[in-house]
Amino acid sequence: MATNLYISDKYHVKKQFKNFSKKVFRATTEVVNFNETKKVINYINDWVANQTKHNIKEIVSSPDIHKGTEIIAVNGLYFNGDWLYPFDPTFTDRIRFHVNNNKSILINMMRSENKFKYRKDAVLKAQFLELPFYDQDVIMTFILPTTRFGLDKIEENISDYLPHRRSLNYHAVSVTIPIFKVECNIDLVAILKNMGVRTPFSIGADFSRMSDTTPSPVVGNIIQKTFLEINEKGATAAASTAVVIEGRNVPPRNIFLANKPFLYYLWHKKVGIFFIGRYTSPKE
Repeated sequence: MATNLYISDKYHVKKQFKNFSKKVFRATTEVVNFNETKKVINYINDWVANQTKHNIKEIVSSPDIHKGTEIIAVNGLYFNGDWLYPFDPTFTDRIRFHVNNNKSILINMMRSENKFKYRKDAVLKAQFLELPFYDQDVIMTFILPTTRFGLDKIEENISDYLPHRRSLNYHAVSVTIPIFKVECNIDLVAILKNMGVRTPFSIGADFSRMSDTTPSPVVGNIIQKTFLEINEKGATAAASTAVVIEGRNVPPRNIFLANKPFLYYLWHKKVGIFFIGRYTSPKE
């Protein structure tokens, strides 16, 4: 995850604030001249491209930054990791994904049989599956409704589902999940305003701990861009051609077939969840 805070050079930024941002939020604070709009846009995009190994090439454009911009925060989420138990590409097959009752699409799905942390919950009407990465502190959890289109109910009651990663046990599971890629831009200002956080984006906001310059600045944009690609080898990586699948001699008693909309989230054992998304309709 790469995070930077860009502040107009008409403000004197306190050293204590820079240190605080670096220590607490792991964010670098930089002073820039927003009058040089094109230069700043290129500078920010070059930074995020380098931080994400060029998987995210552009995070801001001319509508995001202009001469009146005072503060902009950018966050690029990119993860690259190999599965602890990679999928064999020779088992990847075209399988029908049911978008809704009236539409289905043939897509590439990868398959594996192994012992994974798994649970089928009759009360919550969902299956839970953990796929660990080679760095076993990072895990991807999938939540698949047991009813054909029960994703809406899961999302409405998401707080009931997320804690269940603590109650999964190892079982022999036959896993079939789509190969997919996620790339999205999120305007966090609109989201925060809807949640009632409005002061930082209004004239009169108190940023005295950041700068003594008056009047205080106003946050213009908080932009997050996410890039995540899931395939046989892992996340954001080229698929391998020779893989040993461990545990295939264990007959699977559980089937996890993600051929309908589902949720997934990426989390770290010490940090917690840092990305959550839904897979509802593959690109045709």
